[in-house]
Amino acid sequence: MGLGRSNYGVLERFDTLSGRRVDNVGFLAVDDISGVPDPELYDRLLSEFPAWMTAARRLGII
Repeated sequence: MGLGRSNYGVLERFDTLSGRRVDNVGFLAVDDISGVPDPELYDRLLSEFPAWMTAARRLGII
């Protein structure tokens, strides 16, 4: 997660790397964390987790 209106550079690139067996990075930029209610923040943080679990299980990673 990147906080505060910034150029996140490498963090954003990790989220779009190709050639991985499973996408294991979910970058999230939050400009003003004080304006994001906790339930929304956790939803956003975990949004890619179910798909990761499915793919990791399918490939025998977990």
